[in-house]
Amino acid sequence: MDEAIEYIKTPGFYVPTITAIIIALIIAYLQAKEKKDYEKLNNALKGLFLLVLLYIFTQISLYFVVAYLSIVITYISIHYLYILPNKNKGKIQLQYKDLKFTRFESIKEVKYGYIVYSPFFWLTKQGEHAGIGVKVLKEIFSYQKESPLKQYKENSNWDTIFDKLEKGDFDIILTPLFETRKRITKYNIDYCIPLFYSNIGLYVRANGENILQENHHSFDKAIEFLQQKISKNWKGGYINAELSQFLIEKHGLNTNSLKFESKNSDDMDFFNLIGHIADDDKESIDFAFVEVFKVESTDYKDKVINILKPNELLYPVSFVVRKDHCVLKNLINLRLMELRATKFSVTDTENKLEHIIKEVATSSDIKIDPEKFNDIFIQQYDFNKLSK
Repeated sequence: MDEAIEYIKTPGFYVPTITAIIIALIIAYLQAKEKKDYEKLNNALKGLFLLVLLYIFTQISLYFVVAYLSIVITYISIHYLYILPNKNKGKIQLQYKDLKFTRFESIKEVKYGYIVYSPFFWLTKQGEHAGIGVKVLKEIFSYQKESPLKQYKENSNWDTIFDKLEKGDFDIILTPLFETRKRITKYNIDYCIPLFYSNIGLYVRANGENILQENHHSFDKAIEFLQQKISKNWKGGYINAELSQFLIEKHGLNTNSLKFESKNSDDMDFFNLIGHIADDDKESIDFAFVEVFKVESTDYKDKVINILKPNELLYPVSFVVRKDHCVLKNLINLRLMELRATKFSVTDTENKLEHIIKEVATSSDIKIDPEKFNDIFIQQYDFNKLSK
């Protein structure tokens, strides 16, 4: 033991030890200072202390028993000084100081991504951005002299949009999307309050011989009907990674189904899907879940029929942000409530939000019948008309 103590006093031990400590301290300090995260500096110092402790015990251990005890002591030190204090902190993905938006007044730039999905979003012939999402979001930030909205460099598709939002490529999805439990549980995202509730239709060929005598059914009865038809080689269709795929898979209707790949999230995918239902060709599909507003904006609306009762299948349509962007979400929610509470004009019964949605949906680009607007873009729901 005396020999070990004498060795510790020699330059061969304390010079490299002190040098290593100083270098490690400088590196840890510079890294923490650059990121302004002194909690990491504290953790680095703890780790450094434990390494030095292990080094000293190893140097002075002349017997295997002492070496074994040094390992045990070091492990206990690591567990109580480093692992336990940080066990719960690891569950917190972001600290408050890392948040991009901290106050409403500090929102100077909001980068948005999008999916081409009319009437929520589309590109005009001149390449300009148009749609319900564009107009509503611009109105939300109309209180500022200069709009903070900035475009992400490229459009996304159903497979990539949520991954890009989660990674931080942009702050909000400009295209309002359907809220599903699967999306919320899979991604680190949050939905704002709904702009409206959308009717989802279960469409089949209008002149088909196998349609039930009563065309409009409860959801459960329609699913039972389709399951019988699938056993007789009926085929469903869906857009890959979109709501139509989720509904078909959820209710076990994906046997012999046809997948439409969405490379650019172009509306042509939906037009092709609806067209396949309307087509009498043997290679066509027999049914698909499609948003009512999609069908009503195509030339196929007289060739297909929704076999569900009105309001039988509704989904909220909302802007999507990351969970840590709670300030941005709260601002959007507040402004949406203000738009709902404000009449568009003294003589008009519509509020500002309804007027924006209706103006886009019934425009010459979309051509949805104004008389059907309230039945497609649900703003008020009558619970007395629920199916029984």
